[in-house]
Amino acid sequence: MAAALVKSEKFAKAVADVLQKVSEGTIDPVSKKDIRRRMEEKFDLKEKELDTFKSEISQVVDLELEKQDDDSGSEDDDGGAGEAAAPAPKKRKKAPAPAAEPKKKPKLVVITKSGAEAPKNAAKDQGDAMTGADFLANANDLEVKLFGNTVKGEPREFTSGKYGWYAGGKIEVEVNGKTIWGQLGINLVMIGSQTW
Repeated sequence: MAAALVKSEKFAKAVADVLQKVSEGTIDPVSKKDIRRRMEEKFDLKEKELDTFKSEISQVVDLELEKQDDDSGSEDDDGGAGEAAAPAPKKRKKAPAPAAEPKKKPKLVVITKSGAEAPKNAAKDQGDAMTGADFLANANDLEVKLFGNTVKGEPREFTSGKYGWYAGGKIEVEVNGKTIWGQLGINLVMIGSQTW
């Protein structure tokens, strides 16, 4: 039933109504996930029943947003869809910045203890490495030193059923001779641990 509903004109109209309310400012901006929850409620479906149709619903949302942009004569295009469905109310545009080099994406680099890369089948290889109880009893506490701060976390079982560490809090960072505060969150999840 849900598959046929997602492809129906009635579903597209309901999505368009939500997006219209967002653009009018009568409801707060919503994500595609929020739209799925609203549609489940509207069409008396079980919670998360539409999650298997994420890509189809994403296409409906994108199409309806394009229609609304066309109807309003807007030429703005942020180019990214992601999980965000409806943009926040428009803000005043900033003056154009002087021409500069295009921004580069920050590069993520991991240098492992041995210098090796993780195996392609790590989840399968480690699925029976130990039990969750063994991990909790024998794993050392996580300790990370970052910009002169020390952050610690104990081994834990996450709500997902996987095992690992979480550590976080506010830390001091020196930038351009000034000390500023930042919020740090670290999740270290052991690959394949959901079967422990």
